[in-house]
Amino acid sequence: MSIIEDFNQYNQPMANRSNYSTNPFLDYTGGTPASSVRDMLEYKPSLAYYSSPTGQAFAGRGGGQRQYFQRSFGDIYNEYLGQLGSQIRETGTAPTKRFEDFLANDPFTRRYTRMSPGMRRSFGATDRSSFSPSTRFIYY
Repeated sequence: MSIIEDFNQYNQPMANRSNYSTNPFLDYTGGTPASSVRDMLEYKPSLAYYSSPTGQAFAGRGGGQRQYFQRSFGDIYNEYLGQLGSQIRETGTAPTKRFEDFLANDPFTRRYTRMSPGMRRSFGATDRSSFSPSTRFIYY
């Protein structure tokens, strides 16, 4: 194939193309567009994690939640793998739960609220009123 023919192949409108193999991105991900993108999120868990709408909403609240979101990928992914192992042990079949489905159940808020206020401070949370209430002056 000459350079001109190769250029003409990619320079056509999408409707005129004969198959999906002319799209270099689909060659990278494989398959049809809808399934390939979802599979890519499964094979690259960090893509699914950092692009999760639930995670973005959690991190957008500010304070220590953004830093917690940025640092907790490994912990949350390990929790997901533990749930897959439990599913295999209980059912004896191949697991069906995807990582993006796990992230849709908002593990960020659940894990963050279980932390003690001192642990939250290590992620930059500055609200001390939740664990040290204000006191009144005591006069003797």
